[in-house]
Formats: sequence, structure tokens, C-alpha cells
Amino acid sequence: MMSTAVLQTVYEARRAALAQLRDRSNLADVSDDTTFQELLNICQGVFEMSDREVADVLMVSRPTINRWSNGKNLPHRRVRKSVFTWIADTASKRLRILERYETANVRQGLKSPAWEYAQPSHV
Repeated sequence: MMSTAVLQTVYEARRAALAQLRDRSNLADVSDDTTFQELLNICQGVFEMSDREVADVLMVSRPTINRWSNGKNLPHRRVRKSVFTWIADTASKRLRILERYETANVRQGLKSPAWEYAQPSHV
């Protein structure tokens, strides 16, 4: 089991990564190829999703996600906007889940902090 300090650091880093990803996706320029690639790759890491899982959500093939991630092929601007929206919405949902854990723990007077329950397997 990880120490309390390590769990807290992981929780805070996860929260910060989700907030930054949400904000960057909301402000992303659909005409910027580099930003699209970066956000797609970052979201896979932060959301802990494989190419197949992202492909299933976006209803494209796994090789398509791979080509987008590597910059070999990039989608039309309208599709990019949809991807940015999905990234921002997913990050927002996961942030709300973390906040619910915090709120529930405070309300119930639990001794264990929220970040002990918000490990990657729970979010």
C-alpha cells in the first residue's frame, strides 16, 4: 500500500492534470495540428485509455487513432472540435467524481481523505 503522502500527491496531480486537460481542450484551436496531436496523446495518458478504447468512444478504428496520435493523418476540423469537446467533457466528469468523493467524506466525517478513494482504478 502506498503511503498517505504519496496517495495525496497522486490525487492532487490527477486533479491538476484533469483540470489542465479540460481547460486546454476548451481553448484549443481546431486548425492547430500540433495541439490536436498533443491533446489526444495527453488524454490517453490522463484517462488511462488505450487506442482501442478511444477509438470505440469516438467511433473510429484503432489504426485511425494511431495515425492521429502520430500525426500521419489528422481529421477534419469539425471532427477535431468533437474530439476536443469529448476530452473536455470527460475531464470535467472525472473531476466531478473526485469532488464527490471529497464532499462525501467531509459529510460523513470520515477520517480517510478523499484521495485514498480516488485512485486511478476508481476514476
